[in-house]
Amino acid sequence: MSSDCVVDVDDTVVLTNDDGHQSALFNYFSKYMRQNWSQYNVLSITPMENMSAISHAISIKGSIEITELKKNSFAVKGYPADCVIIAHQVLLKYKRIGLVISGPNLGTNLGQDVLYSGTIAASREAALIGIPTISISVDAYAFDASLEEKLNVFFDANLMYLAEKAYEHRGAIVSVNICKEISTDIIEAPLSTRHYYPYSFSHRDNKRIVFMQAQGLDMSRCMADTDWYFIERAQSVYTIFEALPRVHTRLYSHNQKEQKE
Repeated sequence: MSSDCVVDVDDTVVLTNDDGHQSALFNYFSKYMRQNWSQYNVLSITPMENMSAISHAISIKGSIEITELKKNSFAVKGYPADCVIIAHQVLLKYKRIGLVISGPNLGTNLGQDVLYSGTIAASREAALIGIPTISISVDAYAFDASLEEKLNVFFDANLMYLAEKAYEHRGAIVSVNICKEISTDIIEAPLSTRHYYPYSFSHRDNKRIVFMQAQGLDMSRCMADTDWYFIERAQSVYTIFEALPRVHTRLYSHNQKEQKE
């Protein structure tokens, strides 16, 4: 893996998530980036509240409240995709963004999860603008010192390599899923088709109630050698997929306005 970062030293690295600014995992990662990527301007901007599974919602009516938590750290009363738009247009005023990293998310984003995920949506918004982007999800549901130590080793070994992949595939999303038994090893795999068992359903007080918690996974329908297949076998993976299906248009460059000026 290359030791030379593809991000220019004059670029800003934007960090965001869908779990909100109170996420202990995100706050750890923000600290990690400021310590280990200190040659760059690192800016974090997250939703004010947890926006998991909000998909690619954006705010189109009314105002959006922006709170500065500390230097180069902001919270937005909006959605993950809003965070990328506001960082690009409002906070940085169209100055060049070298990389957007969304996450780390507590819990994986595999198969069609990428359609529901707010973590992936933030990366998708960056990719649509033309900014190299990585989304990161971890197969864990609690953050502690042990996880921090393992993630430090993983990011030291792989984050620069993943940034290179993001630059190589500008306009696409590099989606990373880190397995429970974290090691430095990571491989590329395609998206799976991940089928959940039906949601539970019942009647209560003459009302029909659907409990929005999947009962499990239909493992028989998950194809071998895909992202889900490898995660289930304790192998970290990254998947590269386009932000949109191919259309007959020209990808907008995020520094297009700057070039015209």
